Amino acid sequence: MAVIEEFPMEVVSAGPALVRETDGQIFPVPPWGLVVGRADWCTLRLEDGTISRAHAQVVPQGDGVVIRDAGSTNGTYLNGRRVGSAPLKDGDHVRVGSVCFRYRAKPAPAAAETSAPDRRLTHALEALRTLSAGLAGAEEERTAFRLVSDFIVAELDPDRLFVARTNAEEEPKVAVVRTRPDLDRKLALAPVPRTPLRRVLKSRQSFCPSAQKLSEPEGTSISMRAASLGSVLAVPLVGRERALGAIQAERFGERPPFDEVDVLLAEVAANALAGALGTGRLVAVPPEELEVAGPAL
Repeated sequence: MAVIEEFPMEVVSAGPALVRETDGQIFPVPPWGLVVGRADWCTLRLEDGTISRAHAQVVPQGDGVVIRDAGSTNGTYLNGRRVGSAPLKDGDHVRVGSVCFRYRAKPAPAAAETSAPDRRLTHALEALRTLSAGLAGAEEERTAFRLVSDFIVAELDPDRLFVARTNAEEEPKVAVVRTRPDLDRKLALAPVPRTPLRRVLKSRQSFCPSAQKLSEPEGTSISMRAASLGSVLAVPLVGRERALGAIQAERFGERPPFDEVDVLLAEVAANALAGALGTGRLVAVPPEELEVAGPAL
């Protein structure tokens, strides 16, 4: 995933947090939650032999936060008692494997005058809370795809949007297509450029080239140039063992290109969707319904 460093941590770290007892390091609990474990894709990665690859989840729920064991070998403990799932209270002692934390339900710091990117992120965080709650209650992949595509449409304002699911060969199969109602029909029906999708599935990193690079033949595909793309943003859906799919947003013509905030929001939404898909509880979209166009934006 791309690393965005331009925005102050307070924008995304307000609210509850885990505080590691050994060094006092603070791990904020974002609206989409934390996955604690040793695996590279975990959002709270701990290099400790007592920690499972995917050990536990710390997830906002209702007005509070819950901790859930993810089938770990050495267990998740709350105030000395092994738990499967339990609500957290301020000051609770949490142990995953042999690593200990204190849970702090700290309030958001009072904000002074904020910049436009900060205000946008603050607004987006509210939308992410709604998205997280919706994904937690989703029963089908189709519902999860719709929730995430609704979020990206509202926050990124693309001309076209694709949500793709991978097959057994990790080839992208488009499950959702969204287009602006006023988009030129020729552009709306242009072939899906596969280069960004395949690139992020292979690298497991976001792809958002500058408008200048899109206009250069080197490094772009014929389909990308033929589609007259002004800007493209693709992010992978990264699962535990493989890439689960990808999200691709496009803008045409002279519209402003996607920026760092767009990348950040798309990555957060992709992580939330990948987490929901990775649970295995969602009813899959039938294979015969993949590659079928969906509703307009």
